[in-house]
Amino acid sequence: MEITKDLAYLLGAIYGDGHIKDGPKSKKDSSRDYKIGIEITDKAYLKNVIVPLFQRFTKTKAKVSTRKRKGKKETGIFEVRNKAFFLMLTEEIKTHKGPKIATTRIPKTIQNLPKEFKNNFISGYFDTDGGFGGKSLGASSSCKSFIDFLCQCLKENHIEFPKEDWINKKNNKKYFGAKIKKDNIDIFLKTFKLRNQQKLARINARFSHARVPERSNGLESNKELLLGHA
Repeated sequence: MEITKDLAYLLGAIYGDGHIKDGPKSKKDSSRDYKIGIEITDKAYLKNVIVPLFQRFTKTKAKVSTRKRKGKKETGIFEVRNKAFFLMLTEEIKTHKGPKIATTRIPKTIQNLPKEFKNNFISGYFDTDGGFGGKSLGASSSCKSFIDFLCQCLKENHIEFPKEDWINKKNNKKYFGAKIKKDNIDIFLKTFKLRNQQKLARINARFSHARVPERSNGLESNKELLLGHA
């Protein structure tokens, strides 16, 4: 399977709010678990964008479930188990398995993609893990390589941003972040085609000057499936 713009987007979403299991199915079942999942509060986005993408690559019949934890918003959860897709992501593309930690890196297979494909990865990442940063938009992570890659892509598209880092006093953990300059929000939204309509609505409500484009679920046409035919 070649990396397409849709797959690059889905990979970005997985790196944002997804998880690829690294371990057995359970304590009683030591066989390898091929689970890939995403959990997010924007349930309509999960159902209308993420599920169709997974279905394109896995033909899964899995359904969205919900989880409500005390003091937190209800989230939607979507999980698939597909050996071929799992191995393609982890062994060919070299995506990260298990919990994301400070040393987790974006694999070279993604870093070396053409610019438009990397932009789709960032769109998926921002749709899940990006948001408001002060008076603008931004993203933060304990994984420095995530923010470094985001900044690299912003720079390639001539979008200005300040970087920052800080220590979280609650867990004494270092975090890294990037904020898009407020007068660059329009070009950011035009360059990185967000597919999360709920997030776009929040952005539009906050920044009335930003001409937020209307988006469908963003699925590519059949002519766009092969790498380089975009």
